[in-house]
Amino acid sequence: MERTTRKIAISFLLSLLAVGLLSGCSLFKSNEIVPPASDEAVLEKRTGLVSTPQEQNIANPVAPYLLLADSGEVIFLDSIGINLKRYVGRRVEVEGVNDPAQKLMQVDSLTSVGQETRVKTTITNGELGVKLSVPSVWHTEVKENTLGDRRMVITPYEVSESELSSVDRITIFRSENNKRLAPREWLDLDEFFRPVLATEADKGVVYQESIIGLSQLPSVKKTDSKTDTVTFYVQRDTFTYLLQHETVGDADADLYRNAFFEIVGTFDFVPFSDQSTVTPSTSESTTPSATESTTDTPQQSETPTAPQSTPTAPSTSPASQTPAQSSTSTDSSVRASYVTFLKGAGRTLLGTAPEGEWELLRVEFAYPDETKPFAYVYATYGADNENRRILLSVVDYPKPSTMTKAAVFTSGAVTDWELSGGEDKARGLQKVTQLVSNGNAEVAVKPGMQLINARSFKVTFQIPSSWYWSAAASGYLLGDKPVTTSTYLVRLEKNPTVPAGLRAAETTESGRQLKEAPGEGDQGLTLCATVGSDTYCAYSTGTKRETLVAILDSIQE
Repeated sequence: MERTTRKIAISFLLSLLAVGLLSGCSLFKSNEIVPPASDEAVLEKRTGLVSTPQEQNIANPVAPYLLLADSGEVIFLDSIGINLKRYVGRRVEVEGVNDPAQKLMQVDSLTSVGQETRVKTTITNGELGVKLSVPSVWHTEVKENTLGDRRMVITPYEVSESELSSVDRITIFRSENNKRLAPREWLDLDEFFRPVLATEADKGVVYQESIIGLSQLPSVKKTDSKTDTVTFYVQRDTFTYLLQHETVGDADADLYRNAFFEIVGTFDFVPFSDQSTVTPSTSESTTPSATESTTDTPQQSETPTAPQSTPTAPSTSPASQTPAQSSTSTDSSVRASYVTFLKGAGRTLLGTAPEGEWELLRVEFAYPDETKPFAYVYATYGADNENRRILLSVVDYPKPSTMTKAAVFTSGAVTDWELSGGEDKARGLQKVTQLVSNGNAEVAVKPGMQLINARSFKVTFQIPSSWYWSAAASGYLLGDKPVTTSTYLVRLEKNPTVPAGLRAAETTESGRQLKEAPGEGDQGLTLCATVGSDTYCAYSTGTKRETLVAILDSIQE
């Protein structure tokens, strides 16, 4: 009986198992992935240019901002946690939940993909007496306080006065300096750029000697680690100008700080007037950015189509070619006639020399491009106790007597020349130089380079035209930003203690044999060259090897 009961139970269980298998059931947990519900939010990505309905003439917008997507769509943008106002005019990649019915995306994350600081606008303000280039999509405004003092405020985007303290900003203003004190004296610093009377407020503050602007103006740089503020101080007659960047810890703080240094690099003084101008500049890159795209303004519509951008073809810069005119016999003979004029009657353009008579030392002919003759002439004169330089504008090319004076320079304490009047309109142009005091020897300034008259070395040498330089106790400090003892890229010395382990390196274009003491890549590289009876060594802190080679190859006694 018991055996029969057991058989019946086993048969029953087997029957249940068979039914389960035939019906598709399983006794084990399924690993099948359950598809998402149809109403689950899916994040989408789009890339394009951020704009506003007002700029695109769109009526009845569903959100205050929109994206002109690369795909051709126009998508309205809204966000709870992202300040979309800051990205107007910029190329971005957005990610969020897209509602196709309303053409609206709720933005969860945003990444800037454009290069917003590449395209520049040159701003000239005659009331402040300054000129500088700023990113075209940034906002610039001249404000006035209750005392009537004016200041130029530059922000990455337009903000109200109440919002100003919450965004990164650059401020340029001037202060009275009736005693005409140099920046170091004005700040009451000693010869080592330390406060003469240090206070609690000076903790975390570092002062450094620097050179800024197109005219390489001597200045003092102040870095305040407590407020994360950088300020440059530069003197002009009875004024001290302050160029200041204050950061609030924005995610793009590094971008803003680098843009500030670029703005400082373009700073220059202009004659005081009641005129102010804004001049669009070309991009520093041949890659089209958001603001370089050409767009058609759509008609008023609630469902517009995105304008298509047209990339601009790269153009060949005249600065990358040697002026054709400078190599012709006609141009050479005209240059000779200018030198003759400047040796004689041209000296009257300088006025009476303090002592003795003016002697012509050097003439530089500046060319606007490779297809035209020179348009400006720099003439450097020396007297017994003073050197002076003038910039002359060419009126009638074959006739040197028709030149007019455009600017005057006096000897500087740190740089060779300080602009003391007029405007240096020929800065950055391709030049051919004649050293009149050295038998009219010509020095062709290479494309993309500028000529430095190293008085302490009694030589000339060339550095990249966008670089800065400063005289130091050991020689010259060179770099692509305003130069300090901690930011230079190259240090050039004459007859130094020759580094151990020097070995033969390449021969330069002019046949100069170099020796090197290699570092780790470009970092720590040393190159030396013998010029006449002297040895010159260039020490790199990170610039490319070919730059050091070009500098050493250009040294001329």
